[in-house]
Amino acid sequence: MCNWYKHDYSCKHVTYALGQYCSAANFVQTPCKKKNIWQTIRMGEECEECAMPEGRGNAVACDGVPEQHKGGVKAKKGRKR
Repeated sequence: MCNWYKHDYSCKHVTYALGQYCSAANFVQTPCKKKNIWQTIRMGEECEECAMPEGRGNAVACDGVPEQHKGGVKAKKGRKR
């Protein structure tokens, strides 16, 4: 099992950061699927997504549901001949 740091934010969101590979994962430098929480860190503040003022930054709402964008996808213009 690889060791992970768990970050607990005041908004109740959680993130993980790799702390140390297990011996099997160290060989290929890819974390294994089993997470061992090495240490839990209480951040004492909101995560970046919740702390960002409305209308700025990523299009992800605080509840984790993506916001809908207005407008469609622009098609590529053909090459002029």
